[in-house]
Amino acid sequence: MNQIEEIKEKLDIADVVSEYVQLKSSGRNKFGLCPFHKEKTPSFSVNSELGIFKCFGCQESGDVIAFIEKVESVDFPKALEIAAKKAGVELIKTNSAEYDKNAKEKKLVVRLNTLSATFFNYILVSHEAGKKAKEYANKRGLTKEIIEKFNIGYAPSGYENLKKFLLKKGFHESELIRYGLLVSKGNRVFDKFRSRIMFSIYDEYGDIVGFSGRIIDNNSKAPKYLNSPQTPVYNKSNLVFGLYQAKESIRKEGFVIITEGQMDVISSYKVGVKNTVAPLGTAITDLQLKKLKRYAETFLFAFDNDSAGEAAAFRAFKIASELGVVSKGITIPDVHDVDELIQTDSKKWQKAIDDAQDMIIYLIKRVSKDVDLTTIDGKVKSANLILPVIASVSDSIRKDYYLEELSLYLQIDKSILRKEMIASKSSNQHGEFIKTQSRNVKKDERRKEDYLLAILIQYANKVGRMIKLIEPSLFSEKDDLTLFTKIVEFIEETGGKETKV
Repeated sequence: MNQIEEIKEKLDIADVVSEYVQLKSSGRNKFGLCPFHKEKTPSFSVNSELGIFKCFGCQESGDVIAFIEKVESVDFPKALEIAAKKAGVELIKTNSAEYDKNAKEKKLVVRLNTLSATFFNYILVSHEAGKKAKEYANKRGLTKEIIEKFNIGYAPSGYENLKKFLLKKGFHESELIRYGLLVSKGNRVFDKFRSRIMFSIYDEYGDIVGFSGRIIDNNSKAPKYLNSPQTPVYNKSNLVFGLYQAKESIRKEGFVIITEGQMDVISSYKVGVKNTVAPLGTAITDLQLKKLKRYAETFLFAFDNDSAGEAAAFRAFKIASELGVVSKGITIPDVHDVDELIQTDSKKWQKAIDDAQDMIIYLIKRVSKDVDLTTIDGKVKSANLILPVIASVSDSIRKDYYLEELSLYLQIDKSILRKEMIASKSSNQHGEFIKTQSRNVKKDERRKEDYLLAILIQYANKVGRMIKLIEPSLFSEKDDLTLFTKIVEFIEETGGKETKV
């Protein structure tokens, strides 16, 4: 018996399918609504004896590994890996030594993170050192169910709590430093996370790949959030907080709600809106949205009510438009963010979701808060902000519809808006060409970039979330872009504030 046969032998396909589909027995088979197409009458059949599934509606069929491959939107090797994990079978890799080395390293990091999460959770739930943190968790509405579902914990005060725990497990200090659990400073090595509520960061397959730690003392001078550094398994630009917990609900509901923060996701989950996620990092990336597109073709965005939230909205809608998904905006009434809205009145959150508006209407209304649309200057400013987003829409019918809506709101002829959109796009492309050709001779532009970087470095503690407003494309030199990226990472990890041991 080879490994694939062993995995299929150990797994009951009905048990695996039941993780995604509600099944009911009917004779020798079990039936449910197909996860691969929309239907009202169950036509999706599973037979445990034969180890196969078959949908009589869309004709999808196969064994347990094929089901995982399809439902998780992964290739065969990844589906096999997921199936092996469910079956408790250790896969024997026959690939190159380099592949084995990378796989072992990733497995080590996940094991370290899993043990650390267990430690943090124990401190919060069962240890005296977590008493204050538990009071904070109760105050924020972090119920026992939520703490368990999201594997929330607490990193206690003191410098060697996690260090001692992991060293006793046989790990090396150098490993713990390399993978972001310890910090080396001078001749001291100590815990990176201290006095923080710890949120475990999962990938979509259920592996803990990193952490985000939040201070519980709002008067502290320490940064509000502290995140894991990049590791072989943690790349924030490709990770989505809450996706592992939300993916079944996303498939069931047919759309995903994208918020800005982790507490937005958790609060939403707590009140029953479980198809909610948030990006890791300061801004939504195309990699994150591409990942979400595997699970749903409709995105509902809920951005904070501030200038950074507005900038995030334009960026997110532009990326989503390029991907060809349906995008809508959720207006958060009266308060700053989703978490605050739910704390105030959870019913208003569901109403806000129900009232989500098409992307173009949402953007127009968002812009109109700061712009007087009765004036020509206001109309021009609004058009200049919104037309680049419409230009990025891949579907020509949808693009025409958006232009029509913008025309109605601004009371500007659609043909004029179309010409302006085309001219603007052409101008941008021409501008990029000129910039590329003249980088080496425009020293004054370099001086501006250097000056901007100098300001960001000097006043990092005052920049905060406004860093989202600066586009990386402003920097023409690779070294400048690298430095800007490091500044962004510093502000994300420290809030721009100096950290002291």
